[in-house]
Amino acid sequence: MADKINDPGETGLKDSIVVKLIRPFRSIRFAFILILILASFSLIGAILPQVPAEFTSSPAGYSWWLNNVAYNRFGFWTDLFGFFGFFKVFHSFWFITVVVLLLFNIAVCTVSRFSRLKGKLLSTDPLKSQDFYRQGRYKTENPEIRLPQKKISSAIEKILRLYKYNLHKKEKDGIIYFSGDKHRYSVFGTYAVHLSLFLFVAGFLLTTYLGFQDTSFVIAENTVREVGHNTKLSLYLESFTDQYWEDGTPKDYSSKVAVLENGREVKNGIIRVNHPLYYRGIRFHQAFFGPAVRMKVSGPDGNIIFEGSVPLPEFRITNTYQRPQGGLKLDGTEYFVAVLENAVNGEDPSIGNDEVGLELYGKDMAPITWAKLVKGRTQEIEDMKFTFIDKADYSGLQISRDPGITFIWIASFLFIVGLGAVFYFPRRQVWMAIYPVSTVWSELLIRMIPMKGLGSETEFEKITTELGKELNSNKEN
Repeated sequence: MADKINDPGETGLKDSIVVKLIRPFRSIRFAFILILILASFSLIGAILPQVPAEFTSSPAGYSWWLNNVAYNRFGFWTDLFGFFGFFKVFHSFWFITVVVLLLFNIAVCTVSRFSRLKGKLLSTDPLKSQDFYRQGRYKTENPEIRLPQKKISSAIEKILRLYKYNLHKKEKDGIIYFSGDKHRYSVFGTYAVHLSLFLFVAGFLLTTYLGFQDTSFVIAENTVREVGHNTKLSLYLESFTDQYWEDGTPKDYSSKVAVLENGREVKNGIIRVNHPLYYRGIRFHQAFFGPAVRMKVSGPDGNIIFEGSVPLPEFRITNTYQRPQGGLKLDGTEYFVAVLENAVNGEDPSIGNDEVGLELYGKDMAPITWAKLVKGRTQEIEDMKFTFIDKADYSGLQISRDPGITFIWIASFLFIVGLGAVFYFPRRQVWMAIYPVSTVWSELLIRMIPMKGLGSETEFEKITTELGKELNSNKEN
């Protein structure tokens, strides 16, 4: 016998590189793995501190943040975390790659399963063979029903309509066939879930690349700070108020602020925890507070380079001493100043209560000098005069713009509706056939094929039980 020769075109199609590459993306299991990876990245982003936006604009700023903030907390792990982008995980190559793969996976799964949808939406054909009724999990046979076909037929119609089944009836060769189905359109629940996942990811990407989130926006009283992120907005903190319980724990803290656009006030209000301020889709949320240092810096010709408060939101850990730390870029110069307060976890041998430490950095964050400033005194450093005026407080805000939030809400709705349709309203199909044995005896075969969902076995039992009661009632009559 000659060997079967395959069509070269067909073989080439099945074995093509494109088909092999796409095949894994048709798997729901693969999508689940990708979602787990994304969840792991999100957990890393929640646990590890993410580099503030002001330090990501230049490699030098990012390097300074790694060396002076991250390294104090994570030691030799800092280089490894930095290499994998864990300090800016939501913009890392790994995270974006997984997101793109998940979008492609959802699209391929949806398209590959769409061809089956047409068949599932068709009405159930009642004509089935006897072998069909003897297969599957939910089936039963009643070979000796002492009733004519017409009475059994009436009982079947009554029970299936009672359970809201769409009824189809045919008669062939003396046999009466029934089929019933309900929740036919619940198959769209799967596609609603697929679409919701796609919208979840799309909304996340919109927020990541067109929105922003600044979780460490700090501003001292009576100062103005630009919001940044191309918003052309600034925030002015008029006053900050904190209240405490008798045991010293914070009771309430709030910031009285004004939003400025191109220097003009456009909105004002008081921001409290869980009571944010909104303007043009941007959310200002009270998050934290801490110490600040009021300073004045003058240039060689006496011009004021900076006068205001420097917030100290970070901690510098050296020899177990935890010192509040903040930074200041001196406008119009190449200098960056790091300011340190005395330690909060014990008596500080290096910085006194009325002193602050100052580190001066030059071009490309090259260290220049270290100095201590005493409260109320002016000290000259690199032809500039620094004055430590007093200690103060700062208000810490979370500022965010989330253009993908509409997609997230729609996705959440579709996800809940889709899951509800799939699990609580699965399509159910039932077939029944009445075979005549004699003028007074009949044989009844029943089979149900439920989609995956809740209550399949219970519904099959209810239908057969109610049908049995109806048939017994007809016998007595």
